[in-house]
Amino acid sequence: WRVSGTVYDLATLQPVPGARVVFSRDDRSPVPTTTGPNGRYETDLIKHAGWSVSVNAENHRQGHIVDIDPPYRTRDADARRAAVEQLADDDLLSSPVRWSRKRSFVTLDLIVVPNRWTDTP
Repeated sequence: WRVSGTVYDLATLQPVPGARVVFSRDDRSPVPTTTGPNGRYETDLIKHAGWSVSVNAENHRQGHIVDIDPPYRTRDADARRAAVEQLADDDLLSSPVRWSRKRSFVTLDLIVVPNRWTDTP
């Protein structure tokens, strides 16, 4: 799979440059990549079940959250802040990723939680 996406800050909804995105699978070596100045990353993974992803970004809590419906990017700051108040560190751990094996290109946007909340972009 060619996997690409953007890492976003939950408070500001701005892309996060320099975030380390790591894909892992069972006994395989991890596949790391880093976001560019626009918060985007891209990497190639072997098509196989069992992949998980984790994110580490400066000034952000370790890990990420999975976007839900409606997406966090469509919610106002108060709703996003309320979601953060309910998060435990276990909610930010590496998460499994599931894609159709028929697809070759996958978009996976990830959301990181800042260490200190700020509503201004």
